[in-house]
Amino acid sequence: MDKEKAKQILIKYKEKTDLFNWCDEYDKFVNDNVHCLVNEEAEYMLKKSYEDDESPLSYDDLDLNDYETLKETLIYEIENNYKEEEEQKDLREQINLISNGQLSYLNIEDKENFKDYINDLDDNDLSLLNDEILNGDIPQKELFQWFIVSSHLAEHIKEHNGIILNCNWFGRECFGQSLTLDYMFIKIYIDILKNWFTEEELKEIGYTK
Repeated sequence: MDKEKAKQILIKYKEKTDLFNWCDEYDKFVNDNVHCLVNEEAEYMLKKSYEDDESPLSYDDLDLNDYETLKETLIYEIENNYKEEEEQKDLREQINLISNGQLSYLNIEDKENFKDYINDLDDNDLSLLNDEILNGDIPQKELFQWFIVSSHLAEHIKEHNGIILNCNWFGRECFGQSLTLDYMFIKIYIDILKNWFTEEELKEIGYTK
């Protein structure tokens, strides 16, 4: 596929986001990079890891904390349960004050900046904020299938907060539908196409880097 075809796909995607219904290049990308289903093998090795430290797959390496759901929960909780404070303060300072018990409310008048702040927090900061605001367990991902994928796709899956063990074992969080329908795979493919273009070129077709 050349750059012109990638541009055509990106332009059409803005109007028609269901790549699996019209984009043969996307279907080929998924088929070329997802090799085989390995549910029984993965389950066996994970169970074996309880007694064998050399098992290729181990529960010790499996981080099921769902930080994306946690972000959504934190945003919802704060928007609905914290009132505006008269004095304007930087959001990070406000959260620090809440953590120290010196402030009871957050100023969330500028909701977009507030959401950006939460979405930009790293996993450790999210965990700390969860302890202070929600005082509960972090939501957990649930895995239903395991696939062997290419190392290329595995790297993109990790960048999109998906589960990868032993370099290229992909833990899927749903089942009962074609892999091409998975939103994460669509997002990965579109992001790969966007990387073919400069920031200025993307702006011309209505995208940001």
